[in-house]
Amino acid sequence: MRVNFKDFEREHICRAGPGVGHIEIENLDQASVIGTPLDGLLTGDPGDIVAGCSRQDHANALNDERLQVLAKADYFVGDHVVTVGTEYEDFELFNLFVLSSRGRFQFDGYAGLINQTADVSYVNVPSNVATDGAASWGYKKWSLFAQDYWQITPAFELGLGIRYERFEQSDRPAFSQTIFDTYGLRSDTNLDGRDLILPRISFRWDRTDRMIITGGVGRFSGGDPKVWTSNAFQPQVVFASGAFTNVDPTVVPQPLIDAVAAGTPLPIDLISESFDIPSDWKASL
Repeated sequence: MRVNFKDFEREHICRAGPGVGHIEIENLDQASVIGTPLDGLLTGDPGDIVAGCSRQDHANALNDERLQVLAKADYFVGDHVVTVGTEYEDFELFNLFVLSSRGRFQFDGYAGLINQTADVSYVNVPSNVATDGAASWGYKKWSLFAQDYWQITPAFELGLGIRYERFEQSDRPAFSQTIFDTYGLRSDTNLDGRDLILPRISFRWDRTDRMIITGGVGRFSGGDPKVWTSNAFQPQVVFASGAFTNVDPTVVPQPLIDAVAAGTPLPIDLISESFDIPSDWKASL
């Protein structure tokens, strides 16, 4: 019997200061900064300076928690070694990623920075609280397996096995009536009840003292489908942008906040009702 528990947390800490957004000063060259604090620091072709808090880090955190329990038994009888067992996994995920939720401020050259004029883009959920954009979901997976290694002769062994995996999930993505009316697809489909049957067969033939021939064929699951399905559980965001004066890179302009609050986000990732758990047929000789 084996029990394993893992709790993993990761948070991107922005060191630019409270509320500082992503800052880009574009189209800088030496001629445009003569007499400024940047005079003499720029060489070569025109370029950009990036500062502030990277827009990938405005709201970015992950908490991955899983419990795995495995129990199996080997039974030796005659020319057979029979193994039976079960495996249980309980997985919970908190995933927060809202790009540019502090704002992306693009200044046109040094003059734009000094004059506080910029193109500002802003992304958030309609509540304008970035943590409301986190996906929080989980599932349970049950597995049963059995295999028999049969030593038919002293030189030839045959292996037969089968594994069954089944997912249980009570969490569902949000339902969108608009998506259903437009495309006839449900956005609240989850993994509950999806399963896999994984048979396999193998052999080992000790042909001579210097030659061993082995081979087999079977169906194997690809781990789990989290990376395939997680975005369906992610609350959707609204994008807004505009040109502004008197820009403060620590404050998102109120018109953009109002536009996001009034927006209607639509899901862009759905789990198909016919989605199959990933698996592969593999053979070797």
